[in-house]
Amino acid sequence: MNPEGVIRVLGPMVIAMLLPMAVIGVFCLVRRDPPRCARFALWVALVTAVLVGLLVGLFLAGEALTEPGGLRGALLVACWMVPLAVLTVIAWRAPRSAPVVLGT
Repeated sequence: MNPEGVIRVLGPMVIAMLLPMAVIGVFCLVRRDPPRCARFALWVALVTAVLVGLLVGLFLAGEALTEPGGLRGALLVACWMVPLAVLTVIAWRAPRSAPVVLGT
């Protein structure tokens, strides 16, 4: 991949990481309330992680559907998306059982 392609792919991810940090910094400087700042930072981090995950997932799905294409590409996407979705639901709905399922 040429450098322009790398910048085009990684640019939005870099912005997605730097912008929330700036928002948290400004919020904490204005509010000066550590518990409220911590809750805000937690929510901003969650939203950032979800957005970056969606961007990466869409990129990987697009690559898999483009390269082999057709049913083979859809099955490749399903092979990683279905287990990821199942583990996410387990971690969300039953957080105490998530380490056992993940083997940690």
